[in-house]
Amino acid sequence: MYRYWVPCCWRPVIPIDARPAPSYPEVEVSSFRESAMTLQEFIKEAEGLVEKIHDDESYAGQIMMAAQQSDDVKVVNLLGEYLSSPFQTAYNPDRLKVTLGTSGGRRDCCRLTLILRWR
Repeated sequence: MYRYWVPCCWRPVIPIDARPAPSYPEVEVSSFRESAMTLQEFIKEAEGLVEKIHDDESYAGQIMMAAQQSDDVKVVNLLGEYLSSPFQTAYNPDRLKVTLGTSGGRRDCCRLTLILRWR
């Protein structure tokens, strides 16, 4: 009895030159530029907040104390003094996370997330 191999899974290979080029939609940059402009505003606000936390030990301590006591309202109020854009916060014993971003509009254009470690 002889053994032989039968190629069962061969398929034709189409040369790369013969494949049709993929079609993409026309480039439209207005939404992309709008996102960049909005993100610039978020960066300016975030910079002001980070500078305040860096420069004012009392302010930084108030945020940490409120977070340690799970006082969400106070954390949001303290951060809201320097952030006028919509934002969400989350914190745990190691860090504070602040996400600036649009919500509720026709779409979600962009977000900027800051993570500040405190332990």
